[in-house]
Amino acid sequence: MFIKYSPREDFRNTQRIYGPGALAGSDFTAKLDLRNLPAREKLFYRVSFRNLEQVERFGAPVTGRLLPACEDAKDVSFAYSGDTAGQGWGLMPLAVG
Repeated sequence: MFIKYSPREDFRNTQRIYGPGALAGSDFTAKLDLRNLPAREKLFYRVSFRNLEQVERFGAPVTGRLLPACEDAKDVSFAYSGDTAGQGWGLMPLAVG
């Protein structure tokens, strides 16, 4: 997992973080604890994964933006889930007639 984040939408002044792989042993889940993000400052992020068999290849990045909580906030979790049906898998053809 590769994470880039920046206070700018054009990703200038980017911070890069290299996280764990999403492997079978973790049920294809990758988790990374991000600390010391600037509070109350909008951040733009880009997350992608590398193909571990062909390390020069990366999956399409997922992008978004967030506004980190204030300095005294408790733990906050963000979760992202893939939707295989959204890519045409698991869809049932409609019955006609």
